[in-house]
Amino acid sequence: MDEGTPVVQRRRKYLDDDGVIALSTSWLPGEMAEAAAELISTGPLPKMTFGLIEDRTGRRAIKRPDVVSVRPVPEDVAQLLEVEAGTLRADHCQPLLGPARTGDGVRPRLHGR
Repeated sequence: MDEGTPVVQRRRKYLDDDGVIALSTSWLPGEMAEAAAELISTGPLPKMTFGLIEDRTGRRAIKRPDVVSVRPVPEDVAQLLEVEAGTLRADHCQPLLGPARTGDGVRPRLHGR
């Protein structure tokens, strides 16, 4: 996406029975909110993010690279994770939603950051 393009950011925190935390952040084109207004709410979605997008737009993410690294928790995330800023954490990033297919053979692309 070009700089300045409107985007939707969804950030969710997951806890398991042992208290292990995962923070998931999705960056989606702002136009996705026109088809699925729930994307801009702070509450839970009726289904997983990409399933909701597929239901509403007919677009399906079929491939996305994942990047895993260890880095310090930034200040804006530390409060969400209830840890001190600078604490090392594993970072799992899904920066791009690749080619998607629709029933008519068109291959639109959904891009995230």
